[in-house]
Formats: sequence, structure tokens, C-alpha cells
Amino acid sequence: GDFVFSTHLAQGAAVDITVHTLPSSPSQLCTVAGGASVMSNGPYAGAFITCSTVSSDATGKILFSSTDGGTVSHVFVLDLDHSTILPITSGPNDDFSPRWSPDHTRIAFVRGGDASSTGVWVMHADGSQGARVSPVSYGGIAWSPDGSRLLVPSGDTVRTVAADGSGTVDVGIMSLSPGTDCLADPVWSPDGATIAGSCTNFDGVTPEQAYLMNPNG
Repeated sequence: GDFVFSTHLAQGAAVDITVHTLPSSPSQLCTVAGGASVMSNGPYAGAFITCSTVSSDATGKILFSSTDGGTVSHVFVLDLDHSTILPITSGPNDDFSPRWSPDHTRIAFVRGGDASSTGVWVMHADGSQGARVSPVSYGGIAWSPDGSRLLVPSGDTVRTVAADGSGTVDVGIMSLSPGTDCLADPVWSPDGATIAGSCTNFDGVTPEQAYLMNPNG
């Protein structure tokens, strides 16, 4: 249906429509399609809002990144117990690939932007006290089972980074040939004794290959 905002926008002005308060009787989650655009000469008819009832069986929190209708990606938390979607990061930089720490008290994510911001960041689960722990990452990061370190792939090298920012150790895969990139998300085994991942050689001939290695490389 129609909705009239209290402030009119001039032709050519930017439009960014989001849902501020989600329906609560019953609890619903809403998505906006076509909410980001530019005003034409007349009523704006490009936005469509779809709301769906939340299943009572759905509980807990989901961590994700989204542009939220804009051009910059940020980290959000979907709280299914309260039918809320809360932004955890903000600002001019792209934030993506968020990962819960094993105890869910911290969030690691990748930030894109200028040289002083780009890299892997760790913050509290509420978005506070964010700090950069590595200036380099291709996006596929993973926590160690004890929550003390992060796996950070970087071309033909995989780094382990202290989650508190105290240090980085390169655990390069020595068997890789030139032109090989390990961009697929590396993971730690549940006991922390092994790192697994996959690598691709861009020569157009060598197939993608899986690897296993010790945490020291």
C-alpha cells in the first residue's frame, strides 16, 4: 500500500528505505526490495516490503553481512528470539565475512577500505571495542577451537593471527607452485591439530586441490 513520509524528497535525491520497527503481533521479519534508488519526478513506486511470520521453533542469533539496500556492506545480528535485526558495524568501510568466536562472545570480520582500515578485525559480540588484528585478508577467516587465534588466507600463504592482536605467524604451504592461491575458507579441525583448505592454480590446467597441514605449516 501507500505510505507518506513527513519530509518530501526532491527529484534526484537519494532514497534508502528500511524497516525501522518490525511487526510484533504476530512477530514478523521484513525485507525491502528496491529500497535504494533516486527520486524521480513524482511518487516513488519502486520499493516492495515483504513480511513473514517468524516460526516459534526458530531461536537464537544469526550473524550476517548485508548492504541493507545501500552500497556499503555492514555486519548485522538477526535475533530470532526478539524478531530484531541489529547493525553491529557502521561507517564508510565495507564489513563482511563475520564469524562468531567459539564461545560467541566475540566476532571476527573482514573490513575493506583505506590502508589504515583494511584487514581482519575482532570486536565484542555487541559491536564494541573493535580492533584490527591483521592488515591482510582475502575474506575466508576461521577461529581456532580455543578462540585464541584466527586463520587468515593470503594468496599462497595461510597466516595464524592472535585474536588479541599480539602477533601473526605465517604458516606458508611449501608445496604450492607459483600462481597458486588458497582462497577457499580454511578451517581448523575440532581438536586444533590440523588445518584443512583448498587451493587453485590459475594456469588453466591444474585442478583445485585440497590440503591438510599442521598449525605450524
